[in-house]
Amino acid sequence: MRFVATTVVACLIAACSSAPRPADYRPRGVNIAEVLADLPELSLPAQSAPRKPTRAEVMAAYNRVYGRLSEPRENHAIGKRLADLEMAQGEDRDIEGQPQPYNDAIARYESLLEAPDGVALDQILYQLARAYDLSQAADASLAMLDRLISEYPLSAYVPEARFRRAEMHFSAGRFAQATTDYEAVVAVGDETPYLKNARYMLGWSQFKQSNLEDGLAAFFAVIDDVL
Repeated sequence: MRFVATTVVACLIAACSSAPRPADYRPRGVNIAEVLADLPELSLPAQSAPRKPTRAEVMAAYNRVYGRLSEPRENHAIGKRLADLEMAQGEDRDIEGQPQPYNDAIARYESLLEAPDGVALDQILYQLARAYDLSQAADASLAMLDRLISEYPLSAYVPEARFRRAEMHFSAGRFAQATTDYEAVVAVGDETPYLKNARYMLGWSQFKQSNLEDGLAAFFAVIDDVL
């Protein structure tokens, strides 16, 4: 603002100075330089960063478009994003001690499994198994892990799924089944973060079946990893 005012005044002064003046011309009024010096500094408010939307606002936005897109796969992708947000919301509710915190996420994931032209179904099965497990529904969780492992054997979620299933089998006393899954995880090698735990539990599973030599071999492999 001050710059604009200064420019306008300068132009007016130049125009006036070029106009013919009478012989008795004398400048009158306030000195222009003094006026400009007295103008206040203009301070513009600093621009603030845009506010990040809350989870509830994002979920509301997704809900407004879910089911309304013409492309089924796009609708499915929106539904999966909603289910993931509901899963995160369920974790917060679980911490707060609210009852049945994962019901919304479970219902959404289940519906996505039944939808035609579904995408990332292996991830949906993984999330469902996790949600059921956190809900203390062990049988339902195991069923989802079974589907994931059998229907998507090349999925990146399979090593963890087999480790989780092995843990369930071991806890239920199904040591032969636990051994099979632990061995599958060990076969993946260093690519899985569950390798050391799988080797350790493999040793215990074999001991539980009186396979002492195999159990000792698994334990020695764990010691070699540590050393």
